[in-house]
Amino acid sequence: MPLSPLGYVKVTGALHAMQYRYLMELQMKFLIFLGTARDSTPPKPARLGVRVTEAVLECLKTRYADHEVELVDVFDFPPEAVFK
Repeated sequence: MPLSPLGYVKVTGALHAMQYRYLMELQMKFLIFLGTARDSTPPKPARLGVRVTEAVLECLKTRYADHEVELVDVFDFPPEAVFK
């Protein structure tokens, strides 16, 4: 018997399709973390991850337009130690 999209319930036929539709109707939130804080070079630009992050954001927004996509940038938080 196949596994459900949840991965832990064994289901068959119609129940599997119903669970899949339910999961597709859920509002998901994608968090993209940009953790680089480098400000020295090389490489140029110093924060190469910015280009990758922008590409990932555009891809997710295009493919999953019904879901929320948010960028979490290390520079959006205070520079002091968060965890002590």
